[in-house]
Amino acid sequence: MKRTLHLIALLIVGTYITIACIRRYLPLLGYSDIPSGPITLLELEEFNFKDVKDYKKNGMPDMQFQYTYVSVKKQFDSSFTYVNTLNPYRTSGASFSDRMKEIASDLKIGDSISLDNYYYAKSFGKKYGRYYEKQQKYGVKSQNIAELIRKGSSFITTFPNPVMDKLNIHCDVSNLIEANYMLLDQAGRKVFENDISDIRTPTVLSTASYTPGVYYLYLIVDGELFTKKIVKS
Repeated sequence: MKRTLHLIALLIVGTYITIACIRRYLPLLGYSDIPSGPITLLELEEFNFKDVKDYKKNGMPDMQFQYTYVSVKKQFDSSFTYVNTLNPYRTSGASFSDRMKEIASDLKIGDSISLDNYYYAKSFGKKYGRYYEKQQKYGVKSQNIAELIRKGSSFITTFPNPVMDKLNIHCDVSNLIEANYMLLDQAGRKVFENDISDIRTPTVLSTASYTPGVYYLYLIVDGELFTKKIVKS
């Protein structure tokens, strides 16, 4: 009987110790290792998880990176598939950088990647530390498209707005980019469409015959949609 009670007591103590040792990872809010949204293959190859910064690009010296789970979703797949766990402190085998380059080499434009990063607050230490998790998902884009997405629609200038007879459209970009312009009225009817070989070239749209009201200018680049609201007076 005593032996049985002793075993039960050891089991209970062991269970409490196991529960106490389980790490609870808190969401790491307000921080991003690189700009959110798209990612280029070059940025992925050069990704440095130890360089944690907030959205204003300020450093976070108290945060120590541990490791990351990497999952990938191919362009026509419905879900992410786990591919590797990367630990920059691993001393054997391929380096962190080489493994990240290997993952990047298997990706194509249109694929997506999920990085589930884990950190701990250095001020608490590993033994008594607070642990944090930050998951980020990125669509793999070309350099041109990534730059446009990060700008939103701010690279498109339309004037005058409100417009009467002629609408000037100008795109502030550095590289040659082909695109498609569409103008829709408030009911969603297409009133104008045009292909343009270089959006750096200013475009003038005649609006004299249009009914006064609200219109939406759409710029379509490689399937990405950028919008400007236009008012016809």
